[in-house]
Parts: sequence; C-alpha cells; structure tokens
Amino acid sequence: MLFRSDPEKVMIFDVKFSDLGTSDGLPTVIDAINFTQGNSNAVSDWTAAIAGATLIGPDQTGLVGTIAPSSINFSGGGTISVADGTDETYQLWIYLSTNLRGINDNDILEFQSDYTNITTPCTGSSFGSGVVESGDANNAIQIVATEMRFVVNEPPSTVSVGENFIVTTKATDVNGNI
Repeated sequence: MLFRSDPEKVMIFDVKFSDLGTSDGLPTVIDAINFTQGNSNAVSDWTAAIAGATLIGPDQTGLVGTIAPSSINFSGGGTISVADGTDETYQLWIYLSTNLRGINDNDILEFQSDYTNITTPCTGSSFGSGVVESGDANNAIQIVATEMRFVVNEPPSTVSVGENFIVTTKATDVNGNI
C-alpha cells in the first residue's frame, strides 16, 4: 500500500552505486539521476499519482525529486559522491496524491534506473552499465474504501414494501477516489 502524505512516504526502490576505479583515488560523483517507468508500470502519468519523491542515502538525507509524467529527476551539483572502490545504496521514497485522477485500485507503479540516465562530471571514476527495475510485486496502489456513494439513481426517500428501484454505487476512499 502506498500512502498520501510526506510523513507517510514509503520506500519503494533502492539502487546501489559502485565506484569501479579502485586505486585511482577518485570518487564517482553523480550530479543527476533520473528514474523512469519500468516495463510493468500501469500508471502512464506519474504526475496524476505521485505527489512527492525523496532520494535518501549516505550523502543525502532527503533530496527532493522533480516529478514528470514518466520520470522522477534528482539533480544538483555533486548530488552523490561514492568514495574510491566503495559502494553506496540510495533509496527512492514516494507518497501519493490525494486525488488519483484516472488511477485504479491495484494499478502498478514500477520504477527503473538506467545508467544512461545518470549525469556525472568529467572527472572521477566510472561505474558499470545496465538497467535495474524495482519490480512490480510491492508497488500496487491500493484504494481502501471507506464509504459507498450513489453515482446513478439515488434511492427515493420513502419506498413502499415490495417496490423495486435501481441504484448504482461505487466504493470510495476518504479522498473520493473510486
């Protein structure tokens, strides 16, 4: 279940950066990292679902990301610095919008980090290549119904015994999401 406010944010993805330049004495410095939609992602516009994102790790205690329809970008000079020959793990945390426009219960948010979406300065060690995905098993949006709402034909205020009438209801959460 993914939550809807900063205090309730959830860690959904972690990625490990390794400095492969052992003995060159230079750290790997990352100026920007861009997380994009994974292969199983079912939410086409992340701005409709994700209200905030934070990157947390040894160099960052809460770098705020910029959310775009199909990506989340974290940037700033020297955002991450991995010491020579070491590894560092960073976690992507998100929280959801209160109005989930066009989002359905159990829609999947899947994130990926493609090493080509990482910006580094000219100096420093390099790191490997590839793409890692968050997987879709734990990133399903759950809308927990708290009430039933009439959407068609609200029932009459008085009904005779044996009288038939037709109504349509939908379950909604506290924010009105269906």
